[in-house]
Amino acid sequence: MNIRWSVIFVVSVLSAVLAGCEQENGAYYLKGTAPGSKNPVEKAVSKDPDDRAKAITTWSAQSWGLQGSYLEYYAIASKSDESAIVRSVAVRALGKAGDPKYLPALVDALRDTSPVVRWDAAVALDNVIGPQAVDPLRKAATTETNLDGRIAAIKALRHYRQENVVQTLIQCLAEGPFGIRYQAHLSLVETTGKDMGMDAEKWKAATASPVAASR
Repeated sequence: MNIRWSVIFVVSVLSAVLAGCEQENGAYYLKGTAPGSKNPVEKAVSKDPDDRAKAITTWSAQSWGLQGSYLEYYAIASKSDESAIVRSVAVRALGKAGDPKYLPALVDALRDTSPVVRWDAAVALDNVIGPQAVDPLRKAATTETNLDGRIAAIKALRHYRQENVVQTLIQCLAEGPFGIRYQAHLSLVETTGKDMGMDAEKWKAATASPVAASR
């Protein structure tokens, strides 16, 4: 099933879900929508990227919008939508949901052409955790050109108690602007349970023995 038909299929499923719930709960899904305006399903298939972003924002603000077919739709949008704004909002929604099933979609988003999407992906990976994210986060921590995205990747690495992660964090501590070094220090403290301050050489000496494998 290609991307276009995948989107159509998922939106069709969402339409059925919305219709069923509307019968049970009146205009619940249209709460806050003015008469005659587009509902979230109409916005999801709109040509206007602002509409598509608003649909995701509306759904992901509710607990029921952070599961099932909704997440499938966000995952597709995070990869295939032509608008960086929509891809960014979709990535945020996946991060908010915290479902590890969609970890691959967030890892893919770390390679997006938009620095904002990459930043949001790194932030999301601080909430969606899995070994598949380690190497992509290490790469982002050292090569990401967007400062905020790089800092977010360094923060997300705090979840991985691994020797290669510690060495990456020490590398970040030894170079770059203050924001990079500050977050690297915080992540090192959380990862190792030690605090050697902001001196990279002290950290190298303190972590000379192997750190326990991934927790």
